[in-house]
Amino acid sequence: MAKRFTDTELYDKDWFVALSPNYKLFWHYITSKCDTAGIWDVNIITACRIIGVESIDINDFAGKCNSDGKERIIIICGGRKLFITTTVSFQCGTVLNTSIPAHRGIITSLSAHKETLEWYNQQLSNSCLTLSKGYATLKDKDKDKDKDKDSIIEIEEVQGEKEEADNPEEFTPVEPVEVVNTVENRKAKFLHSCETLVPQYGEDMIKSFCDYWTEKTKSGKQMRFELERTWELSRRLSTWFKREEQYNRTRGHPQKPKGTSLSQMADIAAKFQYQTSDEHRTHYSTS
Repeated sequence: MAKRFTDTELYDKDWFVALSPNYKLFWHYITSKCDTAGIWDVNIITACRIIGVESIDINDFAGKCNSDGKERIIIICGGRKLFITTTVSFQCGTVLNTSIPAHRGIITSLSAHKETLEWYNQQLSNSCLTLSKGYATLKDKDKDKDKDKDSIIEIEEVQGEKEEADNPEEFTPVEPVEVVNTVENRKAKFLHSCETLVPQYGEDMIKSFCDYWTEKTKSGKQMRFELERTWELSRRLSTWFKREEQYNRTRGHPQKPKGTSLSQMADIAAKFQYQTSDEHRTHYSTS
């Protein structure tokens, strides 16, 4: 979508204020729909339908826009096109650079019609417009930036060598520390993060949780938890604990208290079995 500048002082100009509301709308329409050179293909029916007016007389419109003696609208090509003369200078300035593709397109468009070509040549002769070929292109600017970067790097290298020569005892090269990102290292880090939650969930549950999620893939390069799209340890453990509680209730096992070891769980299970019948309950009480 093309974007263009808007004249914020337009409503302060007498020639524009004197236009009728329909002509003001029409001016905004053609300045938005014209090409980069300011040339608009006349289509009165479409224009009227879009801006919501019944009709537009382009000859009267051009006369009203040029009422103060300044030629803003020129009817060209036998009435098939309108040329807005203020577009080029307002949108691009008074200097057209032939090395810029957009400016070359403007020059080509102006040169395509007799009336606009005459206007263009007149603007050049009156110095209202100027052609320029001396601006640096983007590629040239990039080359200059690369040269500047190379110069800065060379200066820094020379300064570093000088400081090293001036202080040989103080200069100590630092060897880079290589960090190996192996599966075992990642597993150890995962286990360490889980160990901090043993008091909350118990040693057995943390162990089963870690055994499940650190299972390696067939290639041995990744673990199960690394294949998940999202991962938050606290939420995963909370969900695991809730599902384990639900599983224990479904199987008829007593709920496992938080922070209970495997031996304590075995004692609880044994007591639960003795309490399931009168005979075992009597035996348990006498013993």
